[in-house]
Amino acid sequence: MGEIEIKSSGQRMVIIGAGAAGDAALRLFSQSPGLVVGIADPNLDAPGCKLARELQIPIFTDAADAVRTVKPNLIFEVTGVQSVTDAITPEAATLGATLIPSRVARLMMQAVERKAGGVRSHVMEKIVEVEGEITKGTHEMEATLLQVRAIMSQLQMLSLNAGIESAKVGQQGKGFHVIAEHMNKVADQVRILTQKMETINANILSMSTKINSISEFVR
Repeated sequence: MGEIEIKSSGQRMVIIGAGAAGDAALRLFSQSPGLVVGIADPNLDAPGCKLARELQIPIFTDAADAVRTVKPNLIFEVTGVQSVTDAITPEAATLGATLIPSRVARLMMQAVERKAGGVRSHVMEKIVEVEGEITKGTHEMEATLLQVRAIMSQLQMLSLNAGIESAKVGQQGKGFHVIAEHMNKVADQVRILTQKMETINANILSMSTKINSISEFVR
């Protein structure tokens, strides 16, 4: 899932259930540092528990104990098990915490996933558009470089010929000599410009590679 900024605004959430739904909730809400202060599941090998260990978020095997210990003001219950809901409801009432039941929590996750999917789709469209522009620009740059190299080669050849003609006619060939020197200078300027263009082209290709890696992440 792409990143979606969620501001905690001082909220403290505990997630009840660390299965697929709890794991997805943790991935989403952990993007807001400090929001999730605990996750509970009797199965310590559940995917949400594994992620919590990576994120250094406290893990509990008992839902009611998790609520009592971390004292959240938001309880995100995703197990759908009535006995779990019954166990944490009194604790939520004591703390004045908002209990988001499984049915509502799952609807919220589905809505967020749909929104994230729309965002990903839009981002991918823009990435493809940018990639197309970069590819087009790269091809145009390569074509221009070929033309510039051809012109530079012609300048160097003309400069060489002018130098030869200058040597043939001696003193009277000063004009050819001046032209040859000027052409050499122009050829050097073109060579420097070509090197800069090649550097720019390399940077564009590098940017294209980075965009490709971003698109893989978004997918």
